[in-house]
Amino acid sequence: MSEKKKGPNYEVPALEKGLDIIEVLADSPIPLSQIEIARRLEKTVSQVFRMITCLEKRGYIYKDPESSVYSLTLKMYQLVNHHPPVEKLLRTATGPVMDLVNKIEESCHLTVLKGSQVVILSQHDSPKRVSVHVRVGSTLTLLESNSGRALVAYKDRKEQEIMLSNDPKFKKMTKAEKEAVYAQLDEIKENGFFNTQSYSVSGIVDLVVPVIAGTTEAIAALTVPCIQYLGEEIPFEKIINEMTKTAALIAKQSGIDK
Repeated sequence: MSEKKKGPNYEVPALEKGLDIIEVLADSPIPLSQIEIARRLEKTVSQVFRMITCLEKRGYIYKDPESSVYSLTLKMYQLVNHHPPVEKLLRTATGPVMDLVNKIEESCHLTVLKGSQVVILSQHDSPKRVSVHVRVGSTLTLLESNSGRALVAYKDRKEQEIMLSNDPKFKKMTKAEKEAVYAQLDEIKENGFFNTQSYSVSGIVDLVVPVIAGTTEAIAALTVPCIQYLGEEIPFEKIINEMTKTAALIAKQSGIDK
């Protein structure tokens, strides 16, 4: 019996290892030592040592000289911003988003897709004494970010399947759970906004409105994380209305609403 032909193997172990290290540091709220990085990747220190050294040399991660722990630099964020359309979007969005924050008195951050991850492009804090702040340049996976779900919602089904196939949370889901995700994406696109509890922080309600290019593609997303105060109602309709107007203004001023 002839052996069944195997499909082409496009895996690049060294590249995947480097991306794994970057993702581990991006997910960690604190810097990590080599031992901690290796442990989270379920590898030995010797297996990650050369890649960590390479990433440090290229400026993607920084080693604290005193504590010998590693953290991400803003180099990846800078690379994203060097892409002309993103740079123009960021420049155009600053004024409208600041006006939005002052009107609704809530924090707001702007996100874009970079491959199968969500990148925080800008952050504007609420004028209130207490507000939600996310770190500019940080990355999230598609399904741990409500803005990621809103951005993916405007892709066609084939693109959604490809992108979600790389998402660690999606990989662990049952068939029924995966179908529920696709149904949620359809609902987001139909409504034009996303209103849900945060998937990562208790007591936060995320409101997400996409910035649409033409009528089909979401090139960015505005996310307002509202703190749920005891005894107070969040004015969802007012906030979403203001967010929708801001998203349309950004699209118009950026020249992407054609």
